[in-house]
Amino acid sequence: MPRVRRTVSALLAALLALGAAGCGAAAEPGEPVVLRVLAGSELADMAETLREAEEALNVRVELTSIGSVEGAQLLTEPDVAQRYDAVWFGADQFFGLWPGSRAALLRQSPPLMRSPVLVGVRASLAEERGWTETAPPNWTDLVGAVAAGQFRFGMTRPDHSNSGLAGLVAVATALAGTGLPVTDADVPGLQDDLRAFFAGHRLTANTSLELSQAYLTQAGSGGTDCGRASGTDGVDGLIIYESEIKRMNNTELNEDCRLRAIYPGEGTTIAEYRLSLLRGTTPRVQEAFDRLWRWLLEPPVQERISDRTSRRPGNPAVASPQNAVPVAQLRYPTNPAVLRNLVERYRTSVRPPSRMVFVLDVSGSMEDNMSLLRNAIISLTGTDPEDPTTYYAFLPGEQVTFVPFNQKPLPARTFPLPAGTETAPTLAEIRDYVRNDLRAEGNTAMYAALEEAHRRVDPGPSTSIVLFSDGQNNCGHNYGDYIRFRDTLSPEEREVPIYTIAFDSGASGGVSCGGYRPDDGPAGVDGATQWERELRAIAAASGGQLFPASPDAPLYSVFWSIRGQQ
Repeated sequence: MPRVRRTVSALLAALLALGAAGCGAAAEPGEPVVLRVLAGSELADMAETLREAEEALNVRVELTSIGSVEGAQLLTEPDVAQRYDAVWFGADQFFGLWPGSRAALLRQSPPLMRSPVLVGVRASLAEERGWTETAPPNWTDLVGAVAAGQFRFGMTRPDHSNSGLAGLVAVATALAGTGLPVTDADVPGLQDDLRAFFAGHRLTANTSLELSQAYLTQAGSGGTDCGRASGTDGVDGLIIYESEIKRMNNTELNEDCRLRAIYPGEGTTIAEYRLSLLRGTTPRVQEAFDRLWRWLLEPPVQERISDRTSRRPGNPAVASPQNAVPVAQLRYPTNPAVLRNLVERYRTSVRPPSRMVFVLDVSGSMEDNMSLLRNAIISLTGTDPEDPTTYYAFLPGEQVTFVPFNQKPLPARTFPLPAGTETAPTLAEIRDYVRNDLRAEGNTAMYAALEEAHRRVDPGPSTSIVLFSDGQNNCGHNYGDYIRFRDTLSPEEREVPIYTIAFDSGASGGVSCGGYRPDDGPAGVDGATQWERELRAIAAASGGQLFPASPDAPLYSVFWSIRGQQ
């Protein structure tokens, strides 16, 4: 064993021994101590292990899944410790983007699990290009493959998700070519190569789980290219956690469509899954936190975790699975300001700018809720770099169009944001428009407005439609009319994803307009209203998603989730 590894193992063994001597791993008598933990969605696979922890320690862990940006935002709120006790994500570097987030942390555990962020390439393409575990491409080779149109990939957005940020850091560090963490001096010179690489970024999602499911859906569509040619967002692979690649390959994927794990020659970043305790927690919770992480690091527990999750052990004294490929670890920038600089460069100068059309219900039934809609849209116009919600804001070079509607489509407004850094005037115009021009009155002509949105869309991989409605269509075209209209669109136009938001009850907005012919809408899940069935079918047919808004999923959070996919 290398000297450094022996030293780390000895230190960790000492910590575990101290825990056993001080508070022990025995269960505390009485009612369980509850740890309320904000966690990445992929940690749902820890449920069985956490049930065992409750039996062994009398510590009940209640996981609440949340995106990285929303988690960072919550950590900046002064009452966060009244709602949660700890956070658990693949990496904590994300919180370095906002100093206020890290200030909420009291202490951290050692790494509890490890999972490298890899390039998973469909097996048929990997065979064709000769990419294997023993002869992997470098990150620079992957940039060349993207430039040649031979590789398109999916990845969560680096400014919204830990796995996406890890991918950005890995490719930037490799392209810098120094073998050291990226510095501010490196960032400007990386822009062109990063832009070339991210030209191949065609599929995105809010979480690694959603991303992997999107690939499984694509691959299930069949064809020799595993659905790659099925649309502009078709991909050849994913940049994602090693554990997710293994999980997907344990499904019924066609052999040619399974993802071959590629470990780039320069190395990659590694998620370490440290559990972090929040300031302001009670002594009883703090003691339970320490007992929990020490128990999770015990060798038998580590082995069970590895078997169940396909993640590597965090305890260096526990051997990795025999088939685990050695990985050179690329490090994050040591200065959080450098990480902020890299992410901001990605947001403003690297990623292809989005074009989005918001179709907004401003019928009379929205009267009591217009302030919620206005505030949700205004939350997308933030400019404060210290505020985590700014990471959902409209970006330089993007184009935003609004198509409001009541009993008919109302005049549309388009706001092109300049490609430079001077977006503040345009963002102010959007805020003024939303505050002053969106008023609730009239009936609901949802499909006439959606058809108008289609006419204004320029198809492409960065284009999307967001349809917001609070009630059943009762004017103009019905669902069947819209489907017939959609059938007249080109394949490229039909591929533009539509994200639908079902707000409030979905009740009919009063008496229908004269001449309106209602229909039965699509078939669907028992118990769903026709309005819900229609919104779900519209999203599914376009490759989008239905987002229900509720007290547990407030409207601004729904808009943020959609931004993570644009």
